[in-house]
Amino acid sequence: MDDPDPHAGIADFAALREYARQIDLEPSGPVANDVSPHPDFGNADFTALREYAREIGIGQPSNTTESDRSWVHPHVGRAQVAAALPQVSAAAEPPDSELPSQISGHFDDPELAALRDYAQQIGGDSPKPADSAIRLAKSDNAFDALRELLRKQGQPTPAPNAAPDTNPSRPVPPAARRDPSFTDAHRMGSQTCLYCHAVQAETFGRTLMGRISKTQPAKFDCENCHGPGSAHVQAVGCSACHGEGGVTKRPGIPNLVGQDPEYLTQAMRSYITGQRRHDLMRLVLSGLSEAELQSIASYYARQLPERAKTPPIGDASAGRAATGLCSACHGELGISVSPAWPSLAGQDAQYLADAIQAYRAGTRSKAVACAGCHGQGGISRKAGIPSLVGMSQQYLVLAMKDYASGERRHGVMKALLSGVDDGQLNSFALFYAGQAPARAQTPGLGNPSAGKTAASLCTGCHGESEGSVSEAFPSLAGQDARYLSAAIKSYRDKAREKVVACAACHGEHGISRKTGIPSLAGLAPPYLVAAMKAYAAGQRKHAVMQALLTDVGESEFNNIALFYARQVPARAATPPPGDPSAGKTVLMPLTDFPIAASAVCAGCHGQQGVSANPAWPSLAGQDARYLADALKAYKDGSRDNAMMKGMVAALDETAINNIATYYATLAPAQPPAADNAQAPSSSREPVLIVNKLLASIDDRTADDIAGYFASLVPAASAQRNAAQGGREPVVVRNGLVASLDERTVRNIASYYASLAPEQPRGAGRAPAGPVPALVSYTRPADGSSPGGIVSFRKNDPSRRVELNNAICLGCHERGERTYWSGSTHETRAVGCTECHTIMRPVSRKAALKTEIEMDTCFQCHKDRRAQILRSSHMPLREGKITCSNCHNPHGSATEALLRENSTNDTCYKCHAEKRGPFLFEHAPVRENCLSCHDPHGSNNEYMLKISRPRLCAECHGFGHGALTNGPTAVETFGRACQNCHVAIHGSNSPSGALLQR
Repeated sequence: MDDPDPHAGIADFAALREYARQIDLEPSGPVANDVSPHPDFGNADFTALREYAREIGIGQPSNTTESDRSWVHPHVGRAQVAAALPQVSAAAEPPDSELPSQISGHFDDPELAALRDYAQQIGGDSPKPADSAIRLAKSDNAFDALRELLRKQGQPTPAPNAAPDTNPSRPVPPAARRDPSFTDAHRMGSQTCLYCHAVQAETFGRTLMGRISKTQPAKFDCENCHGPGSAHVQAVGCSACHGEGGVTKRPGIPNLVGQDPEYLTQAMRSYITGQRRHDLMRLVLSGLSEAELQSIASYYARQLPERAKTPPIGDASAGRAATGLCSACHGELGISVSPAWPSLAGQDAQYLADAIQAYRAGTRSKAVACAGCHGQGGISRKAGIPSLVGMSQQYLVLAMKDYASGERRHGVMKALLSGVDDGQLNSFALFYAGQAPARAQTPGLGNPSAGKTAASLCTGCHGESEGSVSEAFPSLAGQDARYLSAAIKSYRDKAREKVVACAACHGEHGISRKTGIPSLAGLAPPYLVAAMKAYAAGQRKHAVMQALLTDVGESEFNNIALFYARQVPARAATPPPGDPSAGKTVLMPLTDFPIAASAVCAGCHGQQGVSANPAWPSLAGQDARYLADALKAYKDGSRDNAMMKGMVAALDETAINNIATYYATLAPAQPPAADNAQAPSSSREPVLIVNKLLASIDDRTADDIAGYFASLVPAASAQRNAAQGGREPVVVRNGLVASLDERTVRNIASYYASLAPEQPRGAGRAPAGPVPALVSYTRPADGSSPGGIVSFRKNDPSRRVELNNAICLGCHERGERTYWSGSTHETRAVGCTECHTIMRPVSRKAALKTEIEMDTCFQCHKDRRAQILRSSHMPLREGKITCSNCHNPHGSATEALLRENSTNDTCYKCHAEKRGPFLFEHAPVRENCLSCHDPHGSNNEYMLKISRPRLCAECHGFGHGALTNGPTAVETFGRACQNCHVAIHGSNSPSGALLQR
């Protein structure tokens, strides 16, 4: 005996079963040995449903949780559950966690689990209310119960005892549901789309939806309709924007050919790290390895350089005169002087103008790395550019300040360093002072051996391998030879002034801080003037001092001496070489009775080392090593003074050092200024401009000297141990182009765009290899959209019309679109985009593809276009009515997509006088207006299908029913039959049985 159907007599279930049969959801046949805990799996309809679940569940991940396993099937009543639990009373309602496995375990079945997962994906997974079955019983029908259930599930559960919201806020539109037909990718945001589709976005902003999106931005996000775009961005490749081979054809997009691989790699890294703000580039390049970035850069470096195929935007000839500042880095002909900077020759003019404008407005930061010219770690790799490594912090800071003030003439350096504060300058200098020194990686010049002899004058200040004698002077060891040669020739030709500050050796305010260099503070002006003249005349032997002071005038000598005489004296900040107490008591055997050295020296230099005679120097507080060296010079005769030579002849080195240290420990005093001395013209530290220092050096000797210093191994700076580490210095200078107006910017951009690009020098170092995958865009062979983006193209094989329409119906499903499913247009695969466009403001309403509605319809209904052009037609051409006044193109419940219930009801909307009721009706009129009329147009009056009286004869025949007789005269002229039967649509006259009145 067959088991009775547990669902027999249930009307809703019978309707569901009938619907399953209508859509051909038939069972595939009995499944052998298919044992399932579900009680209805033996039913044929449930078997068909299970087969459908199996089909859609392929590849679907199971989301079954422990809470799902305790869910009660809606067809199993609570009484049955209670009966299955022997330990619980039949009246009790057990909690879900205590349901028996034979009831709750049916979700272990994979087909039902797949069906449930599918339902969760398309409708969201929400908890089942406990009283859902009760609400179903209270509803009038199953549809209302389902609608009520979904509405309740979409609302948040109120907290217990929560007070009602008396001021509800405006409801927030729900987030767009992810269409299951979208490709597996992630969203990037509409701003990313604008980088390529800005033109489309601009036109979209003028449409109805575009205006709405300005107040509700998330509602019309690009990816809500077109799907997530990350895979699309990755698929299109570089060539989609930058053109095949890196030659752009789109204004505003840069050329990639002609750029050095080093610059391109650095630029791509900047996009990835966010230093360059461009969301699209960041997303495209994110995830690429360093090797892939270098491969892309090498590919474009090897391509044949070519000018961008875009129009100029200004006057190229006028722009040339304004490129002086740019050419220092980017070259006079637009070919970059450094591989770290871009070449501008042949670049797209609009891109260049946009970049300059962005720098000027501050929306793009002009970050210039010092390594771009001076090399990584300050070691120059470009001939003519100095190395910064091995220089002292003091010299580098002074040099940068001179560039900023214009004392050193260099337009780019002045523009870069103007406005940079002292703290930043010190950090730059400290970084390079802390780097490991090395020779510049540039070719040498001249004959280093010959240059060593000629460099004897230079070594007095700049030293040799050990570095300069003062931190205020640059070390020349290991420097770039071409830079040194150019500097020497510039000093010789007076193109560059050799400015030497006395403080570089003698210390700030004349107080020495370097062993062996005398302090000048505390010395009387007459003595200083006499000493400087002695150096200039060669009486005092010192090649550097003689070269510096030769040709210095009397007035300048006096100003220098008076400046130091006015300084507050202090002891030299140098270490002592001996014992000061022993130095005070050293005996000098000048007579039969030895006398203390301090007593002998006091006769000329004063009791406490402060001379009373301005012609003799004060020794108090002087550098001890300088004093000791001076005594040794008197002793060996290199200083010519008979008195001093006799006094120190018997002193040994220890005694000399002790005497020098004794005077170095004494407190100096300020000397009285000479009565006839005038105040110095400047309160600044004295400097000497000595352009004649190198006047006798020819070009060959200059190259030899430069080659010699370049061959030396530089020594580490004194600050290296305290300044190691840190990042390469970068100067952010947005004000470089601040003075350029818009017209000049466009002219400069057009000038560089007109120049011919060249193959970058780095192209030879770039290894050859296959074309990187990201470079070229290869359109899918089947014509589908790249990256699975939804293009809404009719010829896209990867998308079906119903899938695209479903995206539109996600928002436009109700209202006039209620009858879309099953309508004529839907069954004939008519896409929404065949009639509508939301990206361009074409029509005044309904976002149609054509300006006039009937033209949209006539794209397919060309026969109607012909009819509407006939002499008798509906006033569509005149604009009084439209196709949609009668038809609903999105579907209706009646034939021909009519809006009303019948053809006659449609006509009665305008022709209400024909509706009736009439006392005497004309049967064909009541039956259908189309019996006589063609509403889309006719060549007969009143849009009659055929002319009268033949129209009437189709039913009545000629001669009032006599088919053999021809028409009489009264039936052929004027209004034909209506000459008599005037009320052809019906009559209310008691005598109107023949419709004659």
